[in-house]
Amino acid sequence: MDFGGIFGDDKSNTLEPIASAIPASVPNSYIFNSTTNSDQSLLLELTYPLVLKPNNGYRGTNVAIIHDKASAVKYLETHSQQTTLLQEYIAGEEFGVFYIKPPEHEKGFIYSIVNKKFPSVTGDGVSTLETLILQDARAVMMAPTFLEKHSKQLNRILAKGEVFQLVDVGSHCRGALFLDANEYISEKLSKSIEQLAKAIPEFHFGRFDIRVDTIDSFRRGENIKVLEVNGVTAEAAHIYDPKNSLFDAYKVMFKQWEWAFKIGKANKERGFKPIRLKKILTRWLQA
Repeated sequence: MDFGGIFGDDKSNTLEPIASAIPASVPNSYIFNSTTNSDQSLLLELTYPLVLKPNNGYRGTNVAIIHDKASAVKYLETHSQQTTLLQEYIAGEEFGVFYIKPPEHEKGFIYSIVNKKFPSVTGDGVSTLETLILQDARAVMMAPTFLEKHSKQLNRILAKGEVFQLVDVGSHCRGALFLDANEYISEKLSKSIEQLAKAIPEFHFGRFDIRVDTIDSFRRGENIKVLEVNGVTAEAAHIYDPKNSLFDAYKVMFKQWEWAFKIGKANKERGFKPIRLKKILTRWLQA
């Protein structure tokens, strides 16, 4: 992982070591550099839904769940300037698991787990979708985002008991609800995360964004699919649980960065050379 993941590596590159070592742990994927004829043919053969996103991106920017070929073609044409990563859509629960491994230790440990929930509203048979969004205590806080995303359905009246999912991408800034899930840390889960981390050379610090079919599977460390791997700038995202205070968040982040500096110091003592400032600035300007 170049620069320790400070600037965000190509997602396909960070997943490749895991895909090579543990193929079943990574969704099937494909890289689009342009909408060529071969790409068009591929779109006909795919199973929908699927995920399209920038191969180098962050915070859920331009990530989309695609349900048919027409939508896929439109996405690729709209974002023709980016290299796009196509991923198999994985249904189920989404988690972010932050892993830390001091270089002098044989094994690492799980520092944080966040469960990413997708807010929804439930119809009453009378109210429009817009009204339901504005009346919901959580949804109204992201009302501009949700009203824009679902602008074509705002006047629709949901049947009583009908559940309408407002979010389909596990990004906090796009409306996903982040909940503290540290209670799920277990020996079996830790063992599975350790296997993923060991597949990546010199991986000591970062977060695995994963999907799994059920919470029980997650507890057992089974059926895990790694969507992305984030490096040193990743966050212990459970801090965004509404129950946590700003003080709690700072406490977790200070400890996280204390570990980052300890690991950096240990790696320097092992013979790894620090990246020169000029090289960092050059890469930053290119990001």
